[in-house]
Amino acid sequence: MGRSVGLPLLLVSLVIGGVLFAMQMKSEGPTSPAVTQAETQAVVAAAGTNFQAADQAMANWLADHGTYAGATLDPSYMVTVARADATGYCLQATNGTAVEHEAGPGGSPAPGAC
Repeated sequence: MGRSVGLPLLLVSLVIGGVLFAMQMKSEGPTSPAVTQAETQAVVAAAGTNFQAADQAMANWLADHGTYAGATLDPSYMVTVARADATGYCLQATNGTAVEHEAGPGGSPAPGAC
């Protein structure tokens, strides 16, 4: 009798453990809201840093050429020049599915494409 009860109890405990694990993963796992928010904040911070470096490169281009037209950026900035004319530019950064842009000079990063 003792052996016939052991296997069902083991199965029940495994099922309960699996359910508890699944519930915990919803609140603390890699797709939890807290982790997703932290990832988003990290992407925004990295894009801001990349835009700052790219802004300096664009200022150097203006000093050398007198215009932003034709400006290019080294791929190491992880930012592309989406638009550049005589007086302004729009930089764009893509990280995964997140796209941010900055209209310059003097702009700040904003979500979405140029």
